[in-house]
Amino acid sequence: MDYKILDEEIKTIGREIVRYAPRLGLDTEKLLYLNQDIMKDFKPRFTQGIYLFTETEYNELSSFIAARELIERDAAAEVFIANAGGKGSPGFAHWAERLGKSIGPGRVRPLHIPLPPQTKDSWVNTYSESEALINFALKEERKIWYIVAPPFHLLRAFMTAASSSIRKGSEISFYAYPGAPQKWDEFVTHSQGTVKDTRRNLIGKELEGIKKYARVGHIEPPQNIMYYMNKRKTSL
Repeated sequence: MDYKILDEEIKTIGREIVRYAPRLGLDTEKLLYLNQDIMKDFKPRFTQGIYLFTETEYNELSSFIAARELIERDAAAEVFIANAGGKGSPGFAHWAERLGKSIGPGRVRPLHIPLPPQTKDSWVNTYSESEALINFALKEERKIWYIVAPPFHLLRAFMTAASSSIRKGSEISFYAYPGAPQKWDEFVTHSQGTVKDTRRNLIGKELEGIKKYARVGHIEPPQNIMYYMNKRKTSL
């Protein structure tokens, strides 16, 4: 990980937080601190799993590169991805094949995302993935994980996963690892393929998501996420 480039990524995201958060009634200062803490999160030497949040094909390479970095560091033995696609997602088979070529097929494992009754085809989302991941982690007693997502998505992804752990009252420790940088001004699809914009502008939409899902209890306030990060276990 190039920390000079990482600092530039943090600055880019920070500018968009300053731009959008006040309009949305979000706490700009806390989100700025939280984003920096997440992007520069503590790096455990070894974890019991790496989870890659589902992305569209436009953004998947960012996560694949990060996963390879972690595997090359022996930071975990296995990488988990959602066992099913949703609208806009390439699906498990596509990701398992492409990721397997990079890190070895024996290291890629599926995470089962339960299909709710009477659901539509976009049930795989950041919240459903986080809930499935925390339930799996508890069942398997895998207490320390890396969470991987592209930089523009990492803030909401990590907040959602951490919130799932907080709500369960668990001792599961998630650590953030940002995906590799991609062009900020490239037009891409995101969010079940329903949103198309530049990655830079998608930061604003991610903040809208944080506000929306905080209202329904899926995402804890920034101060609760900060507290969670401070009390995590750093070793098995």
